[in-house]
Amino acid sequence: MVNGRHLRFLAWLFLLGFVSTAFVIYVLWKGPATGRFTGAREFQSGENRCLRLFNPWIQTGNRHEFERTAKDSQDTNASHFLSESTTGNFDGYRCILENRTLSMKCDTCALVSSSGQICGQNKGSEIDRTDCVFRMNAAPVKGFEMDVGQKTSARIVAFNAFGLSLKAWNQGMKFIVWTNNRPQDIKHVVLYAKSNKNRDICMSTKEYIQRMDKLFEEETNHSRYASHTWLSTGWFAFDLLRHMCSSTRIYGMIPPDFCKKKNQPRGPYHYWDKTGDECDVYLSNEKSATGSHRFLSEKIIFARWAVASNMSFHTPEWDPKDYTNTRVTQFV
Repeated sequence: MVNGRHLRFLAWLFLLGFVSTAFVIYVLWKGPATGRFTGAREFQSGENRCLRLFNPWIQTGNRHEFERTAKDSQDTNASHFLSESTTGNFDGYRCILENRTLSMKCDTCALVSSSGQICGQNKGSEIDRTDCVFRMNAAPVKGFEMDVGQKTSARIVAFNAFGLSLKAWNQGMKFIVWTNNRPQDIKHVVLYAKSNKNRDICMSTKEYIQRMDKLFEEETNHSRYASHTWLSTGWFAFDLLRHMCSSTRIYGMIPPDFCKKKNQPRGPYHYWDKTGDECDVYLSNEKSATGSHRFLSEKIIFARWAVASNMSFHTPEWDPKDYTNTRVTQFV
């Protein structure tokens, strides 16, 4: 027989279940926060067509693993999974199944960033007219073709976004994966490539990652390890395209001082994600003392590379020559 005590217990269970379900529905409706920042602003779907309700593909990874990852990058002979680099179009990456240097026939290139700045700009057909279109990580195309185009020649993918980015793979696309030289990350990518032989997957060499760490120090006068800095996927994309393409158009990348100016058209960090102010993410990371990207400092470097490598910026349009004398001084 059910007495009053049992009824109260069942009522509490029902209430707890109702509250939990309501909370889950609320989180799914709002969408997860993107990036490490505070004071995020929500961009309503009515502001432009990119910001519709979408199931966000959020890059995962634990930045607090920085010190261990950095040590592996320096000390571990992780490249034993692949042969050493030889001559080729770009010797920083080797394609796993054919054991060859990355090679692509590209004259004109487009690099489509993940920024919400590209929303509503109708650049899709212009992007598709270039020889090679490069995208980063899992940035979606379907549903956003008018602004980001349809063609994808290659995706430049971070090791900790590899699994998620596979959802965006399609026939004929190259996957160009950079790692931090940790054996477990390299082994994961190699084993996947060998068990999925219809997918062209190329991966960074140990020597190339070491070159990038040295290049960062030369460009910023900061050690990547001592400054607790993660290089962004944008860094690897820029370095690849400045060597591989005769000319490159970059879409959706703001200039280095954009977030410090007033009355700028702010947008979301990702064009497919409903929440997260891009500048909030950038400024928070720039000031962080532990395991962060230095997005704005990188853009100063990108501007110098762009001038030397026939690269131009669109949506928004800005002249990289305006920043050639700007130097990275400090992060925090």
